[in-house]
Amino acid sequence: MKTFSYLIIGSLFAANFAHAQSAHAPVGLNLAGVVDWSTQLVFVDVFKQAREWIPQRVSGGAWDTGEPLNLTSAGWIASLAPGQAAGTLMTRDLAGHYPAGQYICLYEGEGQIDFGFDAAVTSRQTGRIVLNVTPGNGGIYLKITATNAANPIRNIRVIMPGFESTYHSQPFHPTFLEKIKRFKVLRFMDWGNTNNSPIVKWEQRATPSYVSQGHARGVALEYMIQLANTLGIDPWFCIPHQVEDDYVRQFAALVKNSLAPNLKAYIEYSNEVWNGQFAQAGYAQARGLALGLSANAYEAQLRFYSQRAVEIFKICEEVFQDRARFVRVLAAQSANAWSGTTVMDWKNAILPAAALAIAPYFGGYLGAPQMQARTQSLSVNQILDSCAVDIVRTMAQALENKRNAETRGLQLMAYEAGQHLVGFNGVENNQTLTDLFQAANRNARMKQLYLDYLQRWDSMGGGVIAMFSSIGLYSKWGSWGLLEWQDQTTTAAPKYDAVLEFIASTTAVARGENFAPTSFTLAQNYPNPVLLNQSATIQYNVPRAQVVRLKLYDVLGNELKTVLHETQTPGSYRVRFDSAGLPAGVYFYKMEIGSERQVRKLVLVR
Repeated sequence: MKTFSYLIIGSLFAANFAHAQSAHAPVGLNLAGVVDWSTQLVFVDVFKQAREWIPQRVSGGAWDTGEPLNLTSAGWIASLAPGQAAGTLMTRDLAGHYPAGQYICLYEGEGQIDFGFDAAVTSRQTGRIVLNVTPGNGGIYLKITATNAANPIRNIRVIMPGFESTYHSQPFHPTFLEKIKRFKVLRFMDWGNTNNSPIVKWEQRATPSYVSQGHARGVALEYMIQLANTLGIDPWFCIPHQVEDDYVRQFAALVKNSLAPNLKAYIEYSNEVWNGQFAQAGYAQARGLALGLSANAYEAQLRFYSQRAVEIFKICEEVFQDRARFVRVLAAQSANAWSGTTVMDWKNAILPAAALAIAPYFGGYLGAPQMQARTQSLSVNQILDSCAVDIVRTMAQALENKRNAETRGLQLMAYEAGQHLVGFNGVENNQTLTDLFQAANRNARMKQLYLDYLQRWDSMGGGVIAMFSSIGLYSKWGSWGLLEWQDQTTTAAPKYDAVLEFIASTTAVARGENFAPTSFTLAQNYPNPVLLNQSATIQYNVPRAQVVRLKLYDVLGNELKTVLHETQTPGSYRVRFDSAGLPAGVYFYKMEIGSERQVRKLVLVR
């Protein structure tokens, strides 16, 4: 009928197989943006995530008067008009998910600072205010009601309990570091507020001394580099679309001189320049048409993107003087392979590039306007069933992009990845749909979907896959966070749990170690469908020593063969399936581990 072989991924597998599987897909992470209402608490000094200054009155009046504020070049209040005040917020709308206790506010200059909402002043002295914070949903409200224009209030810090002596040398919250430390690459697209960026000159960027890292300028490059160095994780930077060459040179010099020498930088020009919803797409199209790169507007847009990306790569190479220090990433639309070939083929962009990156999201079609009536009639399980099917389609598109990239000598990566359950073009306002999508993201079955998804990408030979995104609350705009809260447990976050399990299993394989998964998982075979007389791979996890049975059935439920029946120790396993001898058609394979069972469909085609 056919032949099967199973191979244990762990210390027991054959040496030649271990060598072949040592280069699993590295899992990266897109970090959520830094804002006052983010559930991702990056800094122990919460003022680094403070909101833009709100013009107010010393007493009474509107929450936001709309009056202009006189600011220093670093964003501090330079002076206040008579009766004018300036307020800001930290840890807003977090429903108590941030530390309670004694916070310390440090500052320089002369004036009056008041606090409110979740914070109450317990003592004051020049340059130092002690606060008692009882976390709620209001957050910490800070209001400057007076400042000396000759010596204005500046360099405000609001430090969480226990970090007053270490906040400067160790600015990142230890729980934040713990949640992200297992990833191999950190993409800083949202930290840099890359989409629609107004930045042109180096002098316009955020710096560590700027009033807050939560303003429109985004997070300082220095903090991105410091985070990468702290964790020993490769950074992925996105260069704003309008910047001058001088910006690129200074960026490259700072990275070269500050990034740990054992780390490499991934460098990408902007973000999704193929995507018309962002300003960078319109900019590229206008520039492409003006330069006469094509009479077709979209082709001109993609060609300009490719051309400018190559210019940036070449500047970085001049500065680094070492190609091994950075990875040159071109990006394209996953569902439109033509966008990738257009970007790669323009003026031999493949020569200075190293990788093509796509965003192979699954489930996105369920939020389309034309699907609204159908989708809202589905149950959560049916939503997840649809996602399982869509993963197959998504990976087929990814495989096409991979082949296109490899024929041009480039590796395929994913700049963003994961589920895309969100309404769009007006459907985001459908609360029924939003509730369904959020429930699906929280459902325990989502873990298995993510494991299947990652295992398919890995089996396909994909490179870095950067999940989107780290930590964030769900809303009508999407359920993007692997975690909803920074203090959320792994078991309460199925997507995060799956990603960590995948990382643990593949890391163990690379090190030649045993891996003990937490649950029984059976992945869909890859590829699917399978061409006759070719092989496919089935991956599964055994959480504890159990009798494992794997059987093959036809569509009528007739058992064709017992493939495996033995006791296996905890670990990750692969079954390699050879279709020789089987006719084209639909089959099913069932795996039983103890009292648990899972079934998957296998399709053979000519």
